[in-house]
Amino acid sequence: MGEVWRARHPSMEGEVALKTLPPNEKHTASQVRRFLREANALARIQHPNVVAVREVGEANDVPYMALDLVPGISLQDRLTRQGPLEIGEVIDLGLGLCAALEAAHSLGIVHRDLKPDNVILSPNGPVLIDFGLVRELERLGETVRLTQSGATLGTPGYWPPEQLACSPDDLGPAADLYSLGATLYAALTGRPPIVAPTLPAAMIATRDRAPDPIERSGVPRALEALIFRCLEKEPQDRFASATALADALEAAAKPPPPLSLTPILIGLALVAVGLIVAISSVLLSRRVATETPPPTPSATASAAP
Repeated sequence: MGEVWRARHPSMEGEVALKTLPPNEKHTASQVRRFLREANALARIQHPNVVAVREVGEANDVPYMALDLVPGISLQDRLTRQGPLEIGEVIDLGLGLCAALEAAHSLGIVHRDLKPDNVILSPNGPVLIDFGLVRELERLGETVRLTQSGATLGTPGYWPPEQLACSPDDLGPAADLYSLGATLYAALTGRPPIVAPTLPAAMIATRDRAPDPIERSGVPRALEALIFRCLEKEPQDRFASATALADALEAAAKPPPPLSLTPILIGLALVAVGLIVAISSVLLSRRVATETPPPTPSATASAAP
């Protein structure tokens, strides 16, 4: 919701991103409240992986927020221009976005529209922007909803199944983890996990269809598994938190442990000992057989009646 302009603040050094409601349109009181709540919610998050708010206010009855102008391009632009990211880049992307979500969730803030368009790839790591669908889970003891009742939230391909119900009470941090999994899927493949020709088809597919397999060689099984866990249909089947997802990403980034030679050497030694014992037994039995003298003819004759 709103328009974003490149601007220079009269009392701040450098340029800022100035987000406003469309200045030439008449705004309802509800739209103004939603915009200012988004700005104030975003201003509470102080984290390098979340775009920083410099100022919130109104000018000529138009609400605005001044944001840091983050250098870089969006993840979507990067995918469009150059294709999927390298495996290491995907893991770094996920770790940065996990940190951003953990910072937001710890304050009771849910983004609800995480997608490649809302991620800037800056020189210092990914930066999460555009909290236009943000929801504060708890504010002064009451639930505060920052989106219109009855509106379809999010973006097809990146929204979780529960988001289609349009019930803000059902959208907790697990919704963001689904969208993060879908974003990582896109970073690996160049497209979202659910692709459909129309909006109704996308809604049905999100609810009923399993995500398409990741058809890319070299993807670690652990990375693929954690992405599909994020994309589970039921929120309780996903990771418990962004921190838990970050732990899984760090584990996926580690190379597999080197194969230990100790069990193999022990096994070979036991086999060798067994062969030696077997060969020794055979040789001993042959030696005994050759050293035993045959019976004499006289002894045989005297034994006859």
